[in-house]
Amino acid sequence: LIRLPSADYRVDEACAGLRFLLVSVAAGVLTTRLFLRSWPRRLLFLAVAAMLPLAANALRSALLIWLAARGMLDPASAALHLTYGLGFTSLMLIFMMMLAWCLRETPTPPEPVPMASRRSAPPLQILAAALAIALLAFLPGTITASPSPPVGPPRLATPSVGGGWTQEALSAELLEKAALAGANASLAAAWSSEDARIELLILYYRRERQGAEAVGADLPSPLAASWTEIDARRARISLGDGRVETLARYQERAGARRIVWTWYWADGRFTGNAFIAKLRQIAARLLRRPDASARLQLALSGPAAQGDPQMIVDRFLADLGPIGPLLEQASPPAP
Repeated sequence: LIRLPSADYRVDEACAGLRFLLVSVAAGVLTTRLFLRSWPRRLLFLAVAAMLPLAANALRSALLIWLAARGMLDPASAALHLTYGLGFTSLMLIFMMMLAWCLRETPTPPEPVPMASRRSAPPLQILAAALAIALLAFLPGTITASPSPPVGPPRLATPSVGGGWTQEALSAELLEKAALAGANASLAAAWSSEDARIELLILYYRRERQGAEAVGADLPSPLAASWTEIDARRARISLGDGRVETLARYQERAGARRIVWTWYWADGRFTGNAFIAKLRQIAARLLRRPDASARLQLALSGPAAQGDPQMIVDRFLADLGPIGPLLEQASPPAP
């Protein structure tokens, strides 16, 4: 989030520079193989290939904001973003090729090898190579051979919350996010107590697929896009007998504030780290365990969001009860 006196600008996840970095490192590895021979020069060039896209992306973002602040560019124009991205990528690759040409080293001719010294590969090496090829050939079948999902649609029952919480009507944004997620089952509910309103969204995926992932980027939601993220802090929420470390995102819209916590359920366990959740999904498939997963999101709004949100969320989760059994029982057994 970049705040200027005239407007707020937020760098989207797709413009964070990861694609610049991948292109630059891939081109750098190929260039070092073609033009450079000594390891010091190779390491120097790869360091430049890793730092250059980060600097270029920061310069690109600053230039786009500078033009938008002066009315010379529409920040919402996707075509201009693509044009500037391709232009900066081209300039970056041209600079890298010129640097590689300046650092190039002449290849040394290979020494002639006497015919008598040429030997065939030992049988042990041939056997090891054959085993490696066989393992790679059967690995995809092992990954996809996880147990077949049970018959019947999964169901998520709305839990009852005690402790003075009253169930409220769902907001349009909550319904929109549940509809766009592509989950096999979803649960959207809202409760209020005194000066706090809490919305809970659970997205359950029996098997992830393209465009429908528990662990991944959120699908664009027009209503959710009206919120501006102003801060993000590490937080620990209580789930059953343990606590999960996650990220609390502070958001504002038209003077109102809310705090959003997101965590995941993968391989039967909760985590607030998306990377760990993805590793657990992979382990579940490799070990042929059920690979159902879920994304859980809790949003706190109202005057209570200005006070001690951690205490209110912990109290709500304690009144809500364990969520793990709710997710484990989402899929009915096969008939």
